[in-house]
Amino acid sequence: MLDLQTLLKRDLIDTLRIWQFLVVIGTGKRLFGEGTIPRAFRLADTQQTATGAVLHVYERAGGLKYGEVEVGQETVIFDSDTAHK
Repeated sequence: MLDLQTLLKRDLIDTLRIWQFLVVIGTGKRLFGEGTIPRAFRLADTQQTATGAVLHVYERAGGLKYGEVEVGQETVIFDSDTAHK
C-alpha cells in the first residue's frame, strides 16, 4: 500500500480531502513530511459537520506560484529557494 508521501512524490494526486478534527492527542506522523516535492493546490470546498469536524477539499492548481503573503503582522516570502529546503 502506498502512503501519501509516495503518491505525492510520484505526482499521482489530483485531489486532497483532509478531515480536520480539533483534538490534541500528542505527536504523530507529519502529513507533508521531509522530502515532499512542493505542489500547488487550491481550496475547492469546505464542509463542517455538526460536531465541528471540517472537511477541506483541495484540487491541483498547476505550477507553483511564489510571492509574499501577510500573516498577522509578519510578511512571509515564498520563493523557489525556500520551497526546496
